[in-house]
Amino acid sequence: MCPCRMWEHGPEKFRGVLRNDVEAAEESTEVLIVPRSEFHSLMAVHPQIASQVMRALAIRMRRLMKMLEAQTLHTVQARLADYLLRTADGRDSFHLDETNEAIGSRIGTVRDVVSRTLHSLKERGAIDLNGRHIQILDLRLLARIAERETEIRES
Repeated sequence: MCPCRMWEHGPEKFRGVLRNDVEAAEESTEVLIVPRSEFHSLMAVHPQIASQVMRALAIRMRRLMKMLEAQTLHTVQARLADYLLRTADGRDSFHLDETNEAIGSRIGTVRDVVSRTLHSLKERGAIDLNGRHIQILDLRLLARIAERETEIRES
């Protein structure tokens, strides 16, 4: 991870407030830094860039709103159970490819809480956990914990 200085832009207008942020690439990555004035010029000449920027911001805003709603309305255990059900994608067992830190970032918590919650789900009999391998032992229980309203069909 490398500390990076980034520009923070508020919704009311672009404003140049410098802030420190930390980002990490999961694979070898090339980073291009475009000065703000050049970026504005590019958007003026190529409106499709501005359109794609707006699309990316809208997607990010939707994700943040969903995460905020989930954090407000659902427990960490419910959010993690939902994550496991989505990751399983109908399978009884699967390998967790993401780190607990990455999972925590997705569900709005931290690595340690993900680890404790995985062990809690194991203790409740919903899953078996062997390293990064997950075996769903009780699909109905896991779905109830995730507060799923959908019907689960028995195979």
